[in-house]
Amino acid sequence: MTHSPSHDASHSDREQSASELTDVSLNVSGEGISGKAVDGRYVVVAMIVFGLTVAIAVALFWNYQTKPFRILTLALGREFPASLPKVEGGLPKKGPAVLRIAIRVPFHPEEDNDAFETFRDKVLATCVKHQNLKPFQDIELHVFYFPPKHVVVRRSVKMPVSEVIEKYPQTDGPNNSQANSNSVEPETADRPAAN
Repeated sequence: MTHSPSHDASHSDREQSASELTDVSLNVSGEGISGKAVDGRYVVVAMIVFGLTVAIAVALFWNYQTKPFRILTLALGREFPASLPKVEGGLPKKGPAVLRIAIRVPFHPEEDNDAFETFRDKVLATCVKHQNLKPFQDIELHVFYFPPKHVVVRRSVKMPVSEVIEKYPQTDGPNNSQANSNSVEPETADRPAAN
């Protein structure tokens, strides 16, 4: 039986494409650039370590951002149940340091002005009682109302901290200069007294 040259050429093409497919399947099966196979267990361990690292980084960042305002947030949550308060503060890109409070209310803040003013006064009094306001120049209060099947209603006010402290004085709060002068610094609490 004789083979034609075209038959031999197509046979060698098939062998070459089969060898290329084998090369591709070897690369997909986990071989690295150097040609060594990577064990699947190491890949799984690496993914778990990466996931834990990201989770720890997020937890540390969240703690760093919320820790200075956690006492005030918890106090607002106790004072106004189901209000989901969120407190944050710091320096914006331009302007003075601001303490921002976002909180949910059960009434329409634009239609019921008396309820809004009463609520605002309670929130600001709670701020003076539970948060050191001296690093901030202004307080922003953002009130949200979620009516059923309607658009969310928002009302915001901004007040200078000096006016807030003057309007809602607290003798035992963190903004009282006498209370702050008598407080013990954390670093000095563990040191022995000098003779």
